[in-house]
Amino acid sequence: MPPFNPNLVLLLLFALTAFRADGQALNGTWVYPSATGNLLYQLDERGQRIADFSQCGYRGGSEPLPNVAALIPQSRWVVVNPGSGDDTALIQAAIDL
Repeated sequence: MPPFNPNLVLLLLFALTAFRADGQALNGTWVYPSATGNLLYQLDERGQRIADFSQCGYRGGSEPLPNVAALIPQSRWVVVNPGSGDDTALIQAAIDL
């Protein structure tokens, strides 16, 4: 028999008690699905909620990143390597190209 894992027991208890029988979250759950599958957020005492970063990324995460190497001619490529000094002028020159 596998060894007793108290963390697993706590996780199972949380999973069983986080939602009521009708699928709605209890007051202690910060984020929970609605009946339609959208996420609903619990507000704290100051009206703030957990940040939703699901739309972050290029074009809201709806499109893959473009192939920059194919879009920008190689003659415009600038290699900037970290050095011991101030690279501000090198970076600005790369932007100005």
